[in-house]
Amino acid sequence: MSNLIGKATAAVKKVGAMRESMVKNIWLAGLGAYAKSAEEVTTLSARSESLFEELIARGKEMEKANKEKVADVVSEASHSLEQKINGLVQKAAGLDAEQLTAMDKKIDQLTKQIDKLLGETGTPAVKKATTKAKATTAKKPAAKKPAAKAEATESKAPATTAEVVTEKKQD
Repeated sequence: MSNLIGKATAAVKKVGAMRESMVKNIWLAGLGAYAKSAEEVTTLSARSESLFEELIARGKEMEKANKEKVADVVSEASHSLEQKINGLVQKAAGLDAEQLTAMDKKIDQLTKQIDKLLGETGTPAVKKATTKAKATTAKKPAAKKPAAKAEATESKAPATTAEVVTEKKQD
């Protein structure tokens, strides 16, 4: 029986040694898995950094290309819109581009003449003209004109730019 107890004790020791060996191997396998995953994370991190840098470079290229395209489209749209607006203004006014340019020049000339007159006298020409008109009206009684003649006189001297444009359309 002692032989049997000896064999049982040996078997228990053997099982205990195997258990300790398995526990140690499991522990070492866990440490190995941890080390391997840390290594993979480092490798992936390096790859992800390079991938991230590559994506940034591509993004910059795309942004530059898109900005140029957007600028071109905006420029074309602005030019087209400007042409349409000019066409509508010309249709509404009944004037073409040359007539508008000539009218602008005339307005500039008149403005210069008015500024020149104001500069020489130091007083507004409009006040001077209205004062003279009041004095003339007060001294002389107004002559009666036939109604048709008064209307003809008024229609020959338009007072506003809108009336000038309207007269141009009628001609």
